[in-house]
Amino acid sequence: MCHPKLRRFLGLVHTGCGGALPRYRAAPGTGIHAHREAAAVGLKAIEQGVARKVRTKNQLIDEASKIIGRAQRQTKTLMEHGVIAAAE
Repeated sequence: MCHPKLRRFLGLVHTGCGGALPRYRAAPGTGIHAHREAAAVGLKAIEQGVARKVRTKNQLIDEASKIIGRAQRQTKTLMEHGVIAAAE
C-alpha cells in the first residue's frame, strides 16, 4: 500500500502501488538527489494520467524538498534525543 503522504503529494488516485507507478531507484554515485527523483516520479504519474493534480517540475521539486527536508530534520532530532538509533 502507498504511503498516504506520498499519495497526497503526487495527487494519485489510489489503485494500488503495483501497477500505478513504475518503481525507480537511483544507482549509487549517480548524483541523483531524492527530491529530483520524487519529481520525476510525479511527472511520470502526470504523464500516465494517474495524477489528479497537474504540477510543474519546479512545483514538484519544491514540495518534495520540503517534505524530504522535514523528514530528515525529524530523524536527526529523534536520533539526537536517543529515541531512535543511528543506522549501522
